[in-house]
Amino acid sequence: MLGRLGRRIRRLLANVATEAGLKGPIRRLVTLVGARTGRPIEFMALDITNTCNLRCPFCFNDFAAVGPRAFMSRQTFEKALALLPLVSGRVFFSCLFEPTIHPAFVDLLEMIPPKLQPKVFFTTNLAAPLDDEALCRLSRLRLAFINVSVDSFDPAVYPVLRRGGQLERYLSNFERLAETLAKAPNPPPLHAVTMALRPNRAEIPRLVERCARDFGVVAHEVRYAYANPFTPPEWKRENLLTSEDWLELQEACRHLPCTLCPPPAGYYAEDHAPYSTPPGEPGHEPPLATCLKVASDGRVELFPAGEFYDLQSLTNSRAFFTDRIARLRAQHT
Repeated sequence: MLGRLGRRIRRLLANVATEAGLKGPIRRLVTLVGARTGRPIEFMALDITNTCNLRCPFCFNDFAAVGPRAFMSRQTFEKALALLPLVSGRVFFSCLFEPTIHPAFVDLLEMIPPKLQPKVFFTTNLAAPLDDEALCRLSRLRLAFINVSVDSFDPAVYPVLRRGGQLERYLSNFERLAETLAKAPNPPPLHAVTMALRPNRAEIPRLVERCARDFGVVAHEVRYAYANPFTPPEWKRENLLTSEDWLELQEACRHLPCTLCPPPAGYYAEDHAPYSTPPGEPGHEPPLATCLKVASDGRVELFPAGEFYDLQSLTNSRAFFTDRIARLRAQHT
């Protein structure tokens, strides 16, 4: 299970780097600058939980293989914090799972030193109970941004795409978060991400407009769903957009404040490959170990080397990974 999940994460991180524009010469430049400034890690995924409060049909997690629920302890999080100064790019606070269900979700965010908070962002489905105090505390953080999953405001569509979610609670959380951020003197920017599928395709243009107008969203990504081998083929046939669907959606959103991310050509052709990358991408990235994935139990995987470590067993994790990455790079020079 660990190897299969590791392969999914590796491809996911590759996609994150690709979609952020960090490829080819640009990525090599970022890697070189980061290494020379003492920040050799391009991207860090820090999961404080290993589960979610929803069971969305397009989710890339196979929850049958995840294992018992686990929340990251404060001690483990303190160890992970020691690695943040090594990151030259972004720190994804909970990459694969929902962060707001952690009992100490806001407490952990507040443990991040203010000077390092601008590296950090998180994505949330906003489906868990969130009180006004928690939202107010979030508004005082200096995060890079807060990313909200926004797939539908339609009472008939929302529960289909966000299984287990309650639209009334979601809208209350979203509205109160937007209001709180709007009143704060220097709040994190509010971003949104929408999975484009057949049930919500016609709603997306209106959804994008409403997010910008009513919620103050400053960046909105409309993207494809990751392919999964455990998603039923019937669901894919009924819900994934065709090339023609994407062309129509692009035309409908042409003048709207959003970025559309259709799948690469032939992306869904091989259902056994969960996170296929665009043709021509594999083998062109520099073979450098520049990404870290920290799991809620303290396991760390170094990408793309595929090496696993126990964060709790490392007395000086910052020195250890600085040295290990330097040694791996030396092997490729």
